[in-house]
Amino acid sequence: TYLWSTGTNTVSLQGVKAGSYMLTVVDANGCRVISETKLITPPVLELVTEKIDNVTGYSLSNGRIKTEFKGGTLPYTYQWTDSTGKILSETSNTISGLIAGTYNLIIRDSKDCSLSFVYEVEQPDELEVSIEEKSIISCQGSNDGV
Repeated sequence: TYLWSTGTNTVSLQGVKAGSYMLTVVDANGCRVISETKLITPPVLELVTEKIDNVTGYSLSNGRIKTEFKGGTLPYTYQWTDSTGKILSETSNTISGLIAGTYNLIIRDSKDCSLSFVYEVEQPDELEVSIEEKSIISCQGSNDGV
């Protein structure tokens, strides 16, 4: 027979929180063995740092997002998507070559615990040049224009 410190009399213990549990096993001859097991909870998966490098010029694709995580159970998987849901990368905590826009990250640990984040990569306004015509050069070869 099996008897857990929770009162359960099954071979395996399920649906319990982290902690120490005792199992008493008694065979057909009345021999008794007591064993202890400890269930631990991994540290909480959490974001440590994030850095957004915005696009440096209008319509360029040099934006970058870098993240760092700790906790959970390694290894982590990353899924970066753009605003349309298109998967851009599934291998790294950093994504680069970005245009201005919205990007989503889902990170999962090996126990399927996950976190999700939304990032916005910005860009400067488009440069506008306006040349105002002041006067016309009087004759071919002259340099009297303003």
